[in-house]
Amino acid sequence: MARQQTSLLKYHLIFVGCYVAGSVVTNLVASSLKVTGALGLVVILLSAFAAMRAFHKDHDRGMDRGERVRMLRTGVVVLTILAFLGLLIMKAAFEAQPINALFGRKFPSWLVLVGTLAAMAMTALQLWIVYFLLNGRLFPDGDEAAGPGSAAAAVPAPVRTKLRVLVLGADAAAHALAWKFAQSPRVLEVLVSPGNAGTAAESKCRNVGSASADVEALVALVRRESVDLTVACQPALLAGGLVDRFRALELRVLGPRAASASLADPGVARGFLARHGIPAATESAPGARIDALYLLDGRQAVLLSSREAAAGGGDLAPAAGLPGALANRIERELLEPMLRGLAADSLGWQGFLGLGVQVDADGAPRVAQIRPWPAGPDLPLAMMRLQSDIAGLAEAAQEGRAAQLGARTNPNPCLAIARTAGNDEIGRPVGGLDRRPPLEVKVFHAGTRQQPGRIEITGADVLTVCALGTREVECRMSADEVLGRIAWETPGEAAPFGVA
Repeated sequence: MARQQTSLLKYHLIFVGCYVAGSVVTNLVASSLKVTGALGLVVILLSAFAAMRAFHKDHDRGMDRGERVRMLRTGVVVLTILAFLGLLIMKAAFEAQPINALFGRKFPSWLVLVGTLAAMAMTALQLWIVYFLLNGRLFPDGDEAAGPGSAAAAVPAPVRTKLRVLVLGADAAAHALAWKFAQSPRVLEVLVSPGNAGTAAESKCRNVGSASADVEALVALVRRESVDLTVACQPALLAGGLVDRFRALELRVLGPRAASASLADPGVARGFLARHGIPAATESAPGARIDALYLLDGRQAVLLSSREAAAGGGDLAPAAGLPGALANRIERELLEPMLRGLAADSLGWQGFLGLGVQVDADGAPRVAQIRPWPAGPDLPLAMMRLQSDIAGLAEAAQEGRAAQLGARTNPNPCLAIARTAGNDEIGRPVGGLDRRPPLEVKVFHAGTRQQPGRIEITGADVLTVCALGTREVECRMSADEVLGRIAWETPGEAAPFGVA
C-alpha cells in the first residue's frame, strides 16, 4: 500500500526560518569570530531538529527516501530565492559604500557578488548535510525487485520509513524479538500482544491488547495502530490462518502460512520428508540432537543459531556454533532439499523455521522435528548473538533476499537457563528484578505480568536468563549471578535449556 506524498515546504520553511532567526540573534550577541562559529553550529543543529520534530509530530514517522529527495529539491528552490534576495541586498549595500567605508578600501563589485554566492552555497551545503544526518536513515534505500512468481512478488514493496512492528506472543521468544526490534534505528515503536512484564519495561515497546486467537481482532489492532510489520510466532495463530488472512489484506506479516505450519504435526512432517527424499529420524533412534533456527525468505534460508541440546537437563553441551563439516552436511542434505520441497508443494515460507536434527553414530544428519515457530531458548539465544539489524533482516525476508543480506552474529558462546514455577506459585511476586544485570546478561520474561509495585508470576515458564561470554564457564558464572538474585517464595528449579 503506497503512502501518499507529503508536502514538505512547511518543514523546509520551519528549517530556514529557525536558521535565519538564530543567525540574527547570533550576530547580535556574539563577541568574537569563535563564538559566532560555535553559536552558528548550534543554530544549524537546532533548526534541523525543529524541522525534524515538526515532521514527526504531523506524521508520527520519519521521512522515506522520496520525501527526502523532494525536501532537497524544495531546499534548492528556497535557497536559490534567498541567494537572489541576498545578492540584491548586498548589491544595494555595496553601492551605498558601507563595506568599502568599513574596510577603508574599495572592493570590486564582482568580488562582492562571488563572495555572496560562495557563502550561500557553503551555507546551503552544510545545512543539508546536517539535516540529512539528523533525519536520514542508517541503511540503504535501494529496492531489489522480486522475480515473477516468487513468494516475495505477492507482497507489496516496503515503505522505507520508521516502522511500527507488532510482535505476537507473551513468552521469552516474544520478549527477545521485541527487545531486538527496539534496538533497530529503522523501528519507531514495537507493540507486543499480549506481552509480559519484560516487554512492558523495554524502551520503545508497548503492550497492547490481550491474548487472543481471533484473527479479525488482530487485523483491527494492526489497522488501529498503523502497524507496518507483524511478526507471528504463536502456534495457534499460525495454524488458524493468520498469515493467509493478513496477506490477503496486503498487511505485511512475517510467518509461515497455515499449510506450512501444519508441518509441526509429526505425521504431516513425515509425509513431507518422505515425498521429497529427505532423511527422517525415528523417535527411539540414538544419536546427538542438534537444534537450528533459520529465517526463510521464501526461497533461501539464513542461519540464526544452532546448538546442541542439553542432555537430560544436566550439564550443557559446549558450542559456539556447529563444526563446519556437520553444518555443511545439514545444509546440503536436509535444508536445501527442504527448501526445494516447500517450493514444489507451494508452501511459500517467510518466517522462522526451527529444525530439530538427529545425528547418527556415523555422522549422518536426519530431521527429527520441523517447527514453524521458535521453541525453547532458540530465539533468546539467537537475538543475544545477532549483530545484524533484525528489522533489515525481516524486510529482506519479505522481499526474498534475506540470504543475500545474511546475518552477522557474535562468535562467542551464549548460555540460556530457564526459571520455572509450580502451579501453587502462580500469582506470587518475583523479587530481584529491580537490579540491572551486566551488559552481557539479559533476562527475558515469559509468564509474568506487571502489577502496581511488583511483578507477578502468571505461568510455569517464568523467565529465561541469557549470558554471553568468551567461554562457557564465564557464561554460567554470569547467569548464575543474576539467577541468584531472582527469587519468589518457593523458587522453581533452574533448568538448563541450551548453549549456542
